[in-house]
Amino acid sequence: MALGRRQQRRRHQHQAPDLRAARERELRSQEGPRALTEEVELLVKAQTARGADFTHGTLRERAQSLSALFVPLLQGALRRAADLATALDARGYTVEGRQTLLHEGRLAARDYLTFAAVVLITVGALLV
Repeated sequence: MALGRRQQRRRHQHQAPDLRAARERELRSQEGPRALTEEVELLVKAQTARGADFTHGTLRERAQSLSALFVPLLQGALRRAADLATALDARGYTVEGRQTLLHEGRLAARDYLTFAAVVLITVGALLV
């Protein structure tokens, strides 16, 4: 039997602080992919309303139609990240301890081959 929202909230409020924080983290970790999916659906609907066709035409035409989604999608993701950073700063979250350093490895031959293959496939798809 499913609990009502009020009962769930009351039950949630009576949990220990560590459990409450863990539950909040769990729920928030699921929000990112869901928000991204919803934004993609919204952008597809908006572009379709403007006359974009993602299912017909040559591969090049479909790729150009899809490219119209990437800029607004990236802009939305960056905006959400900036809002989240501002909210965390406002709530007093700070980095404790030493920050870790990124040690980049050198690129191997297979990395350059993979990059070249991706570039050739992309250029080939746009020229078809």
